[in-house]
Amino acid sequence: MALSVIAEPPAQFDAWRAAQLQKAPVPQSPRLATGEQEFVSYCGICHTVRGTMAGGRLGPDLSHLMSRHTIAAGSLPNTPGYLSGWIADPQHIKPGNLMPMLDLSGPQLAPIRDYLETLK
Repeated sequence: MALSVIAEPPAQFDAWRAAQLQKAPVPQSPRLATGEQEFVSYCGICHTVRGTMAGGRLGPDLSHLMSRHTIAAGSLPNTPGYLSGWIADPQHIKPGNLMPMLDLSGPQLAPIRDYLETLK
């Protein structure tokens, strides 16, 4: 697992920490609301997003996913393309990881990814 360390003055760290403890934003469109609902259905058993029904404890808290530089324990840059690939086939990217294959179609994956992109 890769780890990135950023050293900041205490005031900046405290501000960052306070922001990280906030709930995820409420979806601002019907498509994003659908993405949140699909995320909760497919991913919420393992992942948490604060302020939603997704309350899993096995996978990482994704409430502020897009504020991260990497995904997949530091294996990939955090971009829409890599995020889509990770969700679609995590075993191909990082064999042996604990994220299951969800068998989502492109039309199922797109609103979930769009929703995740709002989690800053």
